[in-house]
Order: sequence, then C-alpha cells, then structure tokens
Amino acid sequence: MARKVIVDDESPEITPEIFAQMRPMKDVAPDLVEAIKALRGRPKLENPKQVVSIRMSASAVKRWSAMGRAERAKLIAALEKKIEKRA
Repeated sequence: MARKVIVDDESPEITPEIFAQMRPMKDVAPDLVEAIKALRGRPKLENPKQVVSIRMSASAVKRWSAMGRAERAKLIAALEKKIEKRA
C-alpha cells in the first residue's frame, strides 16, 4: 500500500541541510527547558515524610501489617502525639 504524502507549507520536510542547522533545545532555549522540567512530576512537599527503619519482633510486624492503612495511620498519629508530649 502506497503512503499518501501530506504537503504542509508551515512544516516542510526536513532536508539534510535543515537537519544540519538544528540545535538541541537546551542550547537554544535553556530557560524554557528548565521551566518545563519544573512542571514535571509531583510538587515538592514542604515537609516530606522520611523513611525510618526500626527493628520489631516478627509478631509485632505481622500485627502491624494486618491492621490496614487507616489503623496504621492512627497508630502513627498516636506515636507523633506521644513524641510531642516528651519534647
């Protein structure tokens, strides 16, 4: 099956001469590249959570895992409250 050629005056076919004149966007518009990078991904949190490693008994880990997300969140909140009282 033959491909149909679409003629577009605003976007001409790239010839070897045009290709030789092209430059990376980071060289032509570095500010724009940085602005685009800043918009990618999740916004940075003001106080991101940190990973903490603690050693627990196997039975405690098993009970912790079985609690479910909502109960674990309550346990973390209770821990934070206890830490605030000691500070």
